Order: sequence, then C-alpha cells, then structure tokens
Amino acid sequence: MSFTAATRTRPAVMSRNNAAAQAQLIKMTSQIVSWCRTACRTTAWTLALAIVVLSLVPPSYRPVTETPHNFEHLAIFFLTGIAFGVGYPGRPFLIAVALVLFSGTVELMQQSVPGRHARLSDFLVDGTAASFGTLLVFTAMRLAHKIASRAQTEP
Repeated sequence: MSFTAATRTRPAVMSRNNAAAQAQLIKMTSQIVSWCRTACRTTAWTLALAIVVLSLVPPSYRPVTETPHNFEHLAIFFLTGIAFGVGYPGRPFLIAVALVLFSGTVELMQQSVPGRHARLSDFLVDGTAASFGTLLVFTAMRLAHKIASRAQTEP
C-alpha cells in the first residue's frame, strides 16, 4: 500500500472510532441524566413529605432554627420547586401550579392542628418560591438546549 492510499483510508477509520466514541458518550450522558432525574424525583417527594410533616406536627415537636421564619419557608419550597422541576421537566407550568396548590393545602391543613395556624404570608412565600424554583429550572434547561443546539450546528 502506498503512502497516499494509507492516508486516504485513515480518516475513515478515525471517523468510525469517533462515531463509536460519540455514541458511547451519548449513552453515558443519557444514563447520567436518567440517574439525576431519579435522584431529583426522590428528593422532591422527600422534601414534600418533610414539608407536610413539619407543617402538621404540634409546635413543640417542630425543630427551631436561628433563621427567619420566612427564609425557612422560602428555602424549603424553592428547593422543592427545583427538585420537581429537574425530576419532571416536561410540564413546568403544571408543576408550578400543583406546588402552589400543595402549599395552599398545607397551610389550610394547619388549622386542624392545635397550636398551628394558616398564614396568608406563608402561602404567598411558599407558592412563589416553589414556582420560581420550578420555572428557574425550566429556563435553565431551555437555555442549555439552545446553547447545545447552536454548538452542534456551528462548524
């Protein structure tokens, strides 16, 4: 085989290896995304359960932190919104509405617990934080998809 014949066949071999490596990378990425979604779904439902439990236990059983009351609500509902947003990325607006309804239901259920009470301010903070977390994930994923699609179309 001459030198020119060897150099002509070499790119074809490299492109096959490149295609195989690219396919393997896509498969690994898909597995990582699947694992992350499963982890986020588990985290989302665990956070939702924690919200229900912490909201419905008598005040004497509720843990006390040094952080302000509204920040506690904002943090747990924001993280719950993020977890649901990543775990269930297909319908962000439906998830946001469901989390607002969830926060309202939890607030109303507190009326049946002695020593607990529902607050409109808690509902507003909770619903806003959960919605913002979900919609932030939606926006970030959409931006990432745009960047990735542009990267693939550019030479």
